Amino acid sequence: EPLFRGVGRGELGRALGPAGAVAGASLLVGLLHYVAGIGTPAEKAVYVAVAATLGLGLGALYEYTDNIVVPIAVHGAYNAVQYLLQYLETTGG
Repeated sequence: EPLFRGVGRGELGRALGPAGAVAGASLLVGLLHYVAGIGTPAEKAVYVAVAATLGLGLGALYEYTDNIVVPIAVHGAYNAVQYLLQYLETTGG
């Protein structure tokens, strides 16, 4: 979060304004998730779309609150729910 929100708000914000910075940083987040993703190209593309959409929401939260802790907490909660769902699916719980 600090990297993408900091860069997005800093350099991209100066060049593109707040909305452009959020969009640009979200695109970067999505593209990095393509590299980190596994599966077919189509599955990786879905992963990119999800990551970029989450990035838009987190970037908007940061712009709205002007507090990096808020998107960090939301991102952590999102990841925790994902891990919990994977655990429950794996264990049948």
